[in-house]
Amino acid sequence: MVGEKWRQFARHRQGEARENGGNLRHVAVAQCVLSTGLMSQPREIVRGRIYLVTRRTVMGFFLLRPCPQVKQFFLYTLALYARRYGIKIHAFVVMFNHIHIVLTDTRGCLPNFLRDFDRVMALGIKKFYQWRGEVWDGQQPSCVALMTPMAVVEKLAYTMANPVQAGLVSKAEQWPGLIVLPAALGIESWDVERPNMYFDPTNPQWPAQERLELTMPQHYLTDEELRAKVAQELERLEQAAHERFKGAGQPIAKPRGLRVTHKQRARSAERRGNPTFAVGKGQTEAYRQVSAGVKRFRSKYREALRRWQEGERQVQFPAHTWQMSWLHRVQVEPG
Repeated sequence: MVGEKWRQFARHRQGEARENGGNLRHVAVAQCVLSTGLMSQPREIVRGRIYLVTRRTVMGFFLLRPCPQVKQFFLYTLALYARRYGIKIHAFVVMFNHIHIVLTDTRGCLPNFLRDFDRVMALGIKKFYQWRGEVWDGQQPSCVALMTPMAVVEKLAYTMANPVQAGLVSKAEQWPGLIVLPAALGIESWDVERPNMYFDPTNPQWPAQERLELTMPQHYLTDEELRAKVAQELERLEQAAHERFKGAGQPIAKPRGLRVTHKQRARSAERRGNPTFAVGKGQTEAYRQVSAGVKRFRSKYREALRRWQEGERQVQFPAHTWQMSWLHRVQVEPG
């Protein structure tokens, strides 16, 4: 839980910002601290890093169900903010109540991309459904850094296998929603017209059309090798899902039986962890090295934060510190 010092600091920043022209950075972070009462682990934001990003709807409501309007809104919004923030999109799947996206953060600004993408997606969904509540759950987006080629392969396949693992279809290719399959990696693209809902056509910040192009993640494999490995892993995950459902006596739904409304919700809670990185199965040495690096970063960050809170404003935070750099313009070691 956030200590009382953090709460007092957040309230001070919130009031100070509003009294002096409304610094949005200070207001936004203060509101987050005061509303959630939680501070996440410090995280490195590194240019060129590949991530699996996951975002879930509030209480599992089916607000992302496959329909033409939601599909168009998702593709346009993703293309818009990927272009603005230099995000390379590799794969994604849009389920009834959550999204997985595999991407590369080329500029080291993933939090800003997620802030704007999540906000506009939520506003569009609220407008479309006349939804009065929250759209996303109260958790921060899950951002898992993919640190090895094996991790990239596994998470790409995991993203594609989601509908099968959920028992909604028997093959990933049968999913009626938006999904990227192995053969489409680095190839498929969409030219998306601006949706009629939410976006003001007279506002120049919303172009009449956006183009979303899939790119290949740069992780030491050729394009052909990556597609083949992902296809093989996807097949393995599909087979494992079939065996699991068969063993439990649970039938897999037929695609034509997937008609749902946005007011329906998941019957069971998702199992959730909060990993910050993945290295792939059997990568013991890679896990040891990456884990040690994360621990070093967190230790240095906490020490710098302690000194900064005590008034030492010239203290240097470790390389790739993001939030304190963006919010308070602290000094950061070169990375």
